[in-house]
Amino acid sequence: MPLVLIAELTAKPGQGERLLKELEPLVTASRAEEGNLSYQPHVTVGNPDRIVIIEEWADQAALTLHTTLPHYTQAGPTLAKILSTPPTLRTLIDAG
Repeated sequence: MPLVLIAELTAKPGQGERLLKELEPLVTASRAEEGNLSYQPHVTVGNPDRIVIIEEWADQAALTLHTTLPHYTQAGPTLAKILSTPPTLRTLIDAG
């Protein structure tokens, strides 16, 4: 069953552009993963330091594998230096 993951990231004040730049390799590698249907970062209108990534995965196995891959695990320490709070993650399934 396909899943949607919504990741909300809030950078320290003035660090939104840096956050987007640091996310580029993660976005590129994630889009290339088997089981990834979509991986799209969005900047919040009125708050350029808040990024929302909407991800679509073929199933739970694909999402679980994603969280174990080097491009995901290695991004954590760098992002932690930029973020003002830990990311908020919400996983959804299609209710229709």
